Amino acid sequence: HEHTHETIQLQVAGGVASVGLNRGYAMNALSPQLLTELAHTLETLNGRPDVRVVVLEGIGRAFSVGFDLRAMASLLGPDGRLDVDTVQETAALGGRVVKAVRDLGAVTVASAHGFAVGGGFLLLAACDLRIASDDLVCSVPEVDLGLPLMWGGVPLLMDELGPGLARDVILTGRRFGPDELCATHFIHRCVPAEARDEATGEVVKALLDKPATALLQTKGQLQAASGVDGPDMLED
Repeated sequence: HEHTHETIQLQVAGGVASVGLNRGYAMNALSPQLLTELAHTLETLNGRPDVRVVVLEGIGRAFSVGFDLRAMASLLGPDGRLDVDTVQETAALGGRVVKAVRDLGAVTVASAHGFAVGGGFLLLAACDLRIASDDLVCSVPEVDLGLPLMWGGVPLLMDELGPGLARDVILTGRRFGPDELCATHFIHRCVPAEARDEATGEVVKALLDKPATALLQTKGQLQAASGVDGPDMLED
């Protein structure tokens, strides 16, 4: 029996923690509540000996359409300008979530469909392996919204997408999909929508079949190579 937050569904069984973004009615827009609950969920999973793989997905019609634009309205002061304190607070929260994903000692698998936009796309980029349904639509529209890309998104996307594509999608805000993302291996498996759960299950099973110690040590090496601290192997 696992604690379920209002906006996050968590199930842990057989070495796998399934983390579902559960604001389906809002296409999993990242409200401050969802970000807070997601950060808490990921942080409590970190270091659990019974969790070797963490699967992140969106419940409903989309992975996540990104930072909640209705919440965004609350970032605008009466003069229509961004309220700096609120923006920084929210940026810190989003940064904490991206860091929590990247800090996980377990191997992270994102399973995405529908939309992965803005902060939702950064969540996808923060995971180790990514499975997508062929209907996935992505974009990073922050500049069009009058915001710089926050949450550590620029270095993350430069690393994960490669500099050329990262500059393109961040500066233009255009839509892009699995065809471009598979070419760079950013998406590891692209499948028809109805096959996504099965494909995710196959990838998870392949990971669980590996010797656990070697798998988790390798994850630590990957984190070190990406400049992520990860769990300190030398701590007693």
